[in-house]
Amino acid sequence: HAATLFQNTAVTTINANCTFQCTGSIGAENFSLTTGSSVTDFSFDTVMSNVNVLNGLTVAWGLHSAAPGTPGASILSGTTGVTTETLGSDSAYERVRFNVDIADTALAAGNYWLSLSLTTVNNGFDIYWLRATDGDALSARSTDGGTTWSTPYASGTNNGLAFAINGTDIAAVPLPAGLPLLLAGLGAIAVVRRKKT
Repeated sequence: HAATLFQNTAVTTINANCTFQCTGSIGAENFSLTTGSSVTDFSFDTVMSNVNVLNGLTVAWGLHSAAPGTPGASILSGTTGVTTETLGSDSAYERVRFNVDIADTALAAGNYWLSLSLTTVNNGFDIYWLRATDGDALSARSTDGGTTWSTPYASGTNNGLAFAINGTDIAAVPLPAGLPLLLAGLGAIAVVRRKKT
């Protein structure tokens, strides 16, 4: 079962940035892992003006190393469909969480970036990446396919943007119950063979 490895919590009122509806725009947020981890999926919180367009939406995403203050080299990327959760409405907008499964990816403890863009843009609806209550205000934007990045994503980004990285703490994965006994037995056999020779 995947656990939350990192999270920026979404604000409770509409306060967001245009990340996805701007043609050619990629938004990115930084995150850190305190231990080696296997990342299995991620989610990000948005507000949308029309939830009827959710069917068929796909997201282009990337995991990046951390360059000084911006996303660095690509570690893994893809374009995939999403599952969504509607979290409630606020004025003319619906709060929607996008969930994205990825191939299990082992990452060492350290600093990374998640980049996101919507493959369907400006299609008669607005969608915004919600701001966070507890991030570090460091975010980035690219308008040339990720070649160059500017920070922050937009003025007044406040505490960054809301998302979560999920997976398994590799250090916490238990050994099979019989493995220590097997290793002890193999060690004893090696000692006996050494004595015979």
